[in-house]
Amino acid sequence: MAREPYGYYTGLRWAVAIIAVISAFDAYRKEKVPWAWAFGGIMISFNPIVPIYLIRGMWTPIDIVATIIFLVSIFAVKCKEE
Repeated sequence: MAREPYGYYTGLRWAVAIIAVISAFDAYRKEKVPWAWAFGGIMISFNPIVPIYLIRGMWTPIDIVATIIFLVSIFAVKCKEE
């Protein structure tokens, strides 16, 4: 596993946190409260201002769960539109 520079992970935290906040507000606006809570949890986990420090191996399951939540939400919205 290659180690990226620290700035890479900081930028990644910012990107995920911003997307999670936007998604949470959008879900709340559409009255999809469980999705809003899920995205809020992702935002807290990836918060770049007050980061949660874990060992590298602990982030793997968190990354996988966050990815699954984002992907399922995309497909859930797409299926409802059709």
